[in-house]
Amino acid sequence: MAAMPAAAAAAVAAAAAPQQQLDTIQEGDHVIFDEHGEKKSIHAITRNGLAKVGKFRIGVGQLIGAPWGSTYKLAVDGSRLLPVTEHEPVLGPAVDEIDKDNATLVDANQRNQGLTSADIAAMAASGKAGEDIIAALCSNSATFEGKTEFAQEKYKRRKARKYTTSLSLRRPTSWGLCEVMFDKAPAGIWNLRPDSLSLLLSLANVAAHSRTLLLDNCQGLLAAACAERMCGHGVLCCVGTGGKAPALSGLRQLNLGQQQRAVVCMAQLTDVQQAAERLRARGEQQQQQEQQQQQEQQQQQQQVQANGSSQGQPAPGNKPAAAAADPAAAAPMAVDGEEDSAAAAAGGVTVTAGVPVAAAAAVAAVHEDEVLALYDNIAEDGSAEQEQPKKKKRRSSGRNQQQQQQQQQQQQQQQQGEEQRQPDPQEAAAAVGPADGKQPQQQQLEQQPEQQQQGQPEQQAAAEAGTRGSYTASPEQLESLLGQGFNSCIIAAPRLHTASILQQVLPLLAPSTPFVVFSPWQQPLAEAMAQLTASKAALMLQLQESWMRPYQVLPGRTHPLMNMTTGGTGGYILSGTTVAPAGPEPSGGQEQGSAGSRGGGRGGRRGGKRGRR
Repeated sequence: MAAMPAAAAAAVAAAAAPQQQLDTIQEGDHVIFDEHGEKKSIHAITRNGLAKVGKFRIGVGQLIGAPWGSTYKLAVDGSRLLPVTEHEPVLGPAVDEIDKDNATLVDANQRNQGLTSADIAAMAASGKAGEDIIAALCSNSATFEGKTEFAQEKYKRRKARKYTTSLSLRRPTSWGLCEVMFDKAPAGIWNLRPDSLSLLLSLANVAAHSRTLLLDNCQGLLAAACAERMCGHGVLCCVGTGGKAPALSGLRQLNLGQQQRAVVCMAQLTDVQQAAERLRARGEQQQQQEQQQQQEQQQQQQQVQANGSSQGQPAPGNKPAAAAADPAAAAPMAVDGEEDSAAAAAGGVTVTAGVPVAAAAAVAAVHEDEVLALYDNIAEDGSAEQEQPKKKKRRSSGRNQQQQQQQQQQQQQQQQGEEQRQPDPQEAAAAVGPADGKQPQQQQLEQQPEQQQQGQPEQQAAAEAGTRGSYTASPEQLESLLGQGFNSCIIAAPRLHTASILQQVLPLLAPSTPFVVFSPWQQPLAEAMAQLTASKAALMLQLQESWMRPYQVLPGRTHPLMNMTTGGTGGYILSGTTVAPAGPEPSGGQEQGSAGSRGGGRGGRRGGKRGRR
């Protein structure tokens, strides 16, 4: 009985281990260091890694196992990080009434502060904490007591940023990663701000189960944001140009799981276009085969009808000229030698004298081969019997040869069609369907990383190390994606000509697909918009500029921030929706009807009625 609680405790611990790993920092994770809420940087956590925090370089191995969102202070000597248990209020001091102002304050530099730089340096060298130095500065300031509560709080925060270092550990997100990249090197992401990034994802309708075509020249920032938003469901095809693989460094810095990375695949734009051409050619070939089969079926039906008309009673339009000229010859008459032969001749059957009309009609209704045998039985005169079977034998032998040739041709065509339609083993397996109930495309996308890893040991080792989060799509997968069509598209490649790249990308998208194009300049997007409007390749075109102003939100002092570091603009965005290619032109009646319906007054209504008629 004593072993049961231990086993239960072990089971609970094993179940809680994955959740604990999600809530704490693990080796190999990327962490955003937030210093005083102002300066942000991203670092990879390794046991022997170093990172610069403030004025010191510290080892980041001590952060392994720390909870996400925890706050630390840097020790005075900069050797280690000390956890912070008490946090300052975010909203600052609560002030009901303001009975002071800063009108009498004069910035006299060193005259208002009793401590000199040497005194402050001696305090730091003696091991005084930053809070002690800040308290000494406040007590030795001649103007501190005369300041308002707000001014005193700002003074303390300004000195705290100088003499103390506060560090918060943030989990990487697409918004936080964009802030880090924008603050560190905005030119590397073409000045793409977080608000512009959010607008791109919303206008492109990137979500779970979407099939997104992405052209990203922003260091993989857009790829990381799309993969995060898709939550491991769907397909994200990152295309490159010029034979270069797309940069996906931002994708590795987001700490995505294996399922979230499995939706990402890489391909060259030329490979995608070639797959589209193969798919289009295959569709045209299938259409031609279907048309050819329909024509063959029609020919066979016509041949059957022709054989039936020749073996049975002829159609009214095929009567002999003699019967058409003399109606009386076709009328039934009493059975009598010459009259019988005339009636049979008028009915399209040549018999000898003395053969009854009923026998001649029975002869006409029998197969051609049986006609010859019946003629041998019923013929009494040898002269007519010798001429008629010879003619029919010649006709029958010629028809038999034609039928044999046609049958041989049909058999050859059927054999060729069966060889062309012979399914590939992979296609056959996809047609049968997987046993686990997943779609064939999803199963192929899930199996592709395993195939890549089994075939290439170097890529397998890189994937295990966490340095590779995507794989190269095979031609079969590209054709499968193009068969369904991409239903979302984002282009962020300002170095490429916008109008030219849109001409190459839009044919790869499904009809009614939203697409967005980002550029830090307005003119290339305006030219592309004019070209799309003229060609009628898209609708709902919009060219907009993203703009953001941060605000300080505090009780009694909410106002825009004075120092805006985001710049005047966050770039320009062109958005629209693709249109299906134009079909055949409507008939004349439909055109007249539409013109009449558009026309005003009674004339327009009359035109519409005439069109409908």
